[in-house]
Amino acid sequence: MKCPRVIAPVLLALALATSPSALGVGVAAYLRGITTGFQLPLEIASANDGTDRLFVVEKAGRIRVLRNGQKLAAPFLDISGIISTSGERGLLGLAFHPQFASNRYFFVYYTRANDGALTIARYQRDATNPDLADPSSGAVLLTIAHSSFDNHNGGHLAFGPDGLLYAGTGDGGGGGDPFGNGQRKSVLLGKLLRIDIDAGFPYAIPPSNPFAGSTCAGGACPEIWAYGLRNPWKFSFDPLTGDLLIGDVGQDAWEEVDLQFFGSQGGRNYGWRCWEGNHVYSATADDGNPPTPCPPTNTLDFPVIEYGHDAQGGEAIAGGYRYRGSRVPSLSGAYVFGDYINGRIWSAQPDANGVWQIAGPFAFVPSNPATFGRDDAGELYVAAFSSGQLLKLVRAIPSKDFNNDLFADLLWRRDGSGHVAVWFNDGSAAPPAIGFGPADLAYSLAGTGDFDGDGNDDVLWRRATGEVLAWYIDPASSAPRGTRYYGLIDAAWKILATGDFDNDGYADILWRRDSGEVLIWLLDNSASGIRATASPGVADPASWDFVGTGDFNRDGQLDLVWRNKVSGRVLIWHLRNGLLDATSDLGIVPLNWKLIAVADFDGDQYPDLLWRDNAGNVLLWLMNGTAIRETVGYPGIDLAWQIQTVGDFDGDGVADILWRHGDGSLLAWLLDHGQIKGTLSYGQVDPAWRIQGAAPPQ
Repeated sequence: MKCPRVIAPVLLALALATSPSALGVGVAAYLRGITTGFQLPLEIASANDGTDRLFVVEKAGRIRVLRNGQKLAAPFLDISGIISTSGERGLLGLAFHPQFASNRYFFVYYTRANDGALTIARYQRDATNPDLADPSSGAVLLTIAHSSFDNHNGGHLAFGPDGLLYAGTGDGGGGGDPFGNGQRKSVLLGKLLRIDIDAGFPYAIPPSNPFAGSTCAGGACPEIWAYGLRNPWKFSFDPLTGDLLIGDVGQDAWEEVDLQFFGSQGGRNYGWRCWEGNHVYSATADDGNPPTPCPPTNTLDFPVIEYGHDAQGGEAIAGGYRYRGSRVPSLSGAYVFGDYINGRIWSAQPDANGVWQIAGPFAFVPSNPATFGRDDAGELYVAAFSSGQLLKLVRAIPSKDFNNDLFADLLWRRDGSGHVAVWFNDGSAAPPAIGFGPADLAYSLAGTGDFDGDGNDDVLWRRATGEVLAWYIDPASSAPRGTRYYGLIDAAWKILATGDFDNDGYADILWRRDSGEVLIWLLDNSASGIRATASPGVADPASWDFVGTGDFNRDGQLDLVWRNKVSGRVLIWHLRNGLLDATSDLGIVPLNWKLIAVADFDGDQYPDLLWRDNAGNVLLWLMNGTAIRETVGYPGIDLAWQIQTVGDFDGDGVADILWRHGDGSLLAWLLDHGQIKGTLSYGQVDPAWRIQGAAPPQ
């Protein structure tokens, strides 16, 4: 094998015809399932104590611990006996003291049993077991009467960069704020509160609060930091700038995000119920007799982001976070948020003029994204309320990652016996392996992917008689932990690929009928396993070879790459939720060049194309959407070496190339921006063992 060099394009017949108009707009972030089994999760929090744990709040009153991707059996805290869970009530919020590692204090927000009163309480972690709280340590700091309705409770808690505790409260429920609480400063409903929990018990009023020194009875509660809110379901502080962003759920037509810059004074009025987003909702602040007039517009703060209750919008915003992690560069600085009802996930950024622009949606959580969370490293998570799934925003999902460590693994099967084994790649020349024993030779591998949303890829099989089933892989066990049967499918339908086509954290199945119809099963973890089906179009098998998938227009959803068997033309189907949205023609390439694989070989989050001709030459098209940004060539590779597969074998976020010699020798090219930064030799593997899902012969 020879070293690469950059060469001029040899595919002289290439002619780009079209390119997606949205290039540069998408964020190319993907949802990777982390685990499942939570019961109606409503909050995700990190203790920031150096343990890298996540804490997931369940509506019924339990807090669960996620350590190293594993959900611990015992809850961190269970206060279900003192909580009302009717309607929107429950255990709603969790915040850890900035000095939690030393003082062990954390704070919860819940609706009290019997009367639904909004309650903020302090608890302490167990002195000896870091994964357990002391349930006897509970001390109530604040209660707010809320018995008339069981909705609009707010519920989020967070410590600001000033070290003070902030709490968001709903307007008291009902439609249209019948009590006028949003504009009434004499009540604590419909507000953002700010208290000092270190300066006295139960708390002290920060002197810089806008109504410090006043009282509720005197017309302005001293705890208030901001008002005019309807139901601020999640707010967050930008860890870089300290700015505050508030996701406030709308009434009939508009959802909004409000912004307060770090260092600005409190007392902001965000307009509800007089305004819903940037639109007039009511001419009066309440239903009194006589009603209270609305304040002048020049005294109000209007949202920086809004979206409507229409086909492209939603009905209930779930506020999120500005992304300040490192794993998804294209999201850097973006505010990531979602909609609980329609499941869409968006990002937004301010432009050069400070005007916030929404991009996306780039992901989809069909089972109600209720909350976002951030780990110690600043990476973002989202919890699906209805399914109990926890998902993580990642840069890309590596091919065949059976233990969710972001290294691409290898799935093997032995000729004759049918034995199945997995190599859990870890960047070493001797990765750990596990054997699963023999699989009936009547079954052939149909694909891999995370079919149950637990973060570990699984194996999809198809029997010669048409049955389709998945092995749920447990990386710690020598046997699958379960199977999922999808039914007996007509042999006229062939499985082309598996992948997460709608970016919801579950792998889907791409089918093509012998007559050319293409069909996608959009899968989930429901009883049937099939959430929906989508029919993107027709591709005649006599004329078109399916090559692979990749997100070329960076909308967070996989596209399909086809190659014409006669002309050599390369075509991309850009999909949206499994349906054909647009096409791109990459031109005609001589048939002596075979398109081997689609993957991101330079780490820019655009998929690239890997080619090889019948003389052994190898070429990378490093793409910028559907335009070739650069070509990198590796000429004269001995045809005794065959490309087996591609994947991220060293965990650097860039796809690598795995080669196999006829004698069984296995070698990985570790790539960096198309250049070989190193090689990894795995030695010789008995040729009777074959890598599953291998590239076509060259």
